[in-house]
Amino acid sequence: MDIHPASWFSIRAGAMRNMVQDEEGLILTGGVGLGLKWVQLDLAAQASTKTATFDGNTIPRYFKINLALLSRWGG
Repeated sequence: MDIHPASWFSIRAGAMRNMVQDEEGLILTGGVGLGLKWVQLDLAAQASTKTATFDGNTIPRYFKINLALLSRWGG
């Protein structure tokens, strides 16, 4: 799902699963984009529903954060 409530702002959410190995379970995804038509700052995150214990703390088995500067050229 990708929603653009304004020309300078977008928000998205989704889910994915590894169909070959299911060690992580369902992975929830989300992101936010801010910027102009040609340049945009994008922040995205993914986290699994299955957890593990590390140093006495429960954490997702899979977690990823991505920050990117996007540029769009052409049509």
